[in-house]
Amino acid sequence: MNPELLLPLDAILPPGQMITSAEGNGDVQALWLSDAAAAAELWPRLRTEHASSGLWPLLLDSRDPDDSEFRPWASGELIPGRMSSPKSHYPAELLATWWRDYTGIDQDDDVLTADERLAVTARSARLGQAWHPVLSP
Repeated sequence: MNPELLLPLDAILPPGQMITSAEGNGDVQALWLSDAAAAAELWPRLRTEHASSGLWPLLLDSRDPDDSEFRPWASGELIPGRMSSPKSHYPAELLATWWRDYTGIDQDDDVLTADERLAVTARSARLGQAWHPVLSP
């Protein structure tokens, strides 16, 4: 059982289910997965309660949009015991690193020419620099 999911929570979670991880003996409940998108007003309440509940509100997507099993989240393909805690990372640094690592040109299998890549990459007309992610308030 994930002790963070046992902490009190004032906000009422939307309809959904606990997802049990494939890790261990099937007793690791890794996350709460709602049946549908959470209402916009729930997000700030969950984020505010994070300090006392330990829960992180996340927006997740499946690996494949046509996958009815919503893998890996709904299928339990999660191994939280091997993961670091989100609070041990700095979001801006982590996102910048991921952006650099996963949007760079791969010489081995990149199918876009430099001009094609430039055409499909968001650009800042004012600064003439490539777009990069920033933290939202």
